[in-house]
Amino acid sequence: MKKIKKHVILVPFADGFEEAEAVIAVDLMRRAEAEVIMAGCTSLEVKSARNVKIVCDTLVSDVNVDKLTGVVLPGGIPGTPNLMKDTNLRNIIIDLDRQNMLVAAVCAAPTVLYAAGILSGRKVTSHPSVAKEFVGCVYSEESV
Repeated sequence: MKKIKKHVILVPFADGFEEAEAVIAVDLMRRAEAEVIMAGCTSLEVKSARNVKIVCDTLVSDVNVDKLTGVVLPGGIPGTPNLMKDTNLRNIIIDLDRQNMLVAAVCAAPTVLYAAGILSGRKVTSHPSVAKEFVGCVYSEESV
């Protein structure tokens, strides 16, 4: 029997993240038996857009990218712009994309992928408030 590689997914947390997009994603992936690494961009304790405190497992700067099979970015304002500031996260996104690993983003967070330079010519969707930011992409308003 072929052994299936266990998924190891990074979920980065920055101050101002959207609670449901982060916590529910982590919960669902853990229920699916993926290993989920919750990593703070600037500290282990991160506050959501509505001041809910989350304690992360590690810092993004300490994540071993060679262990990862994917990354899932939660949205939120100002969480998304705060994710965009993290150069370690940007490098992880670029590396995973080059390896054809899972790179996903919710709501406004696809702008982080765009800023990392990995969306050119690709189909993308997002929260309508950031739709005009995806120059050079194939933007879709279809339901996800």
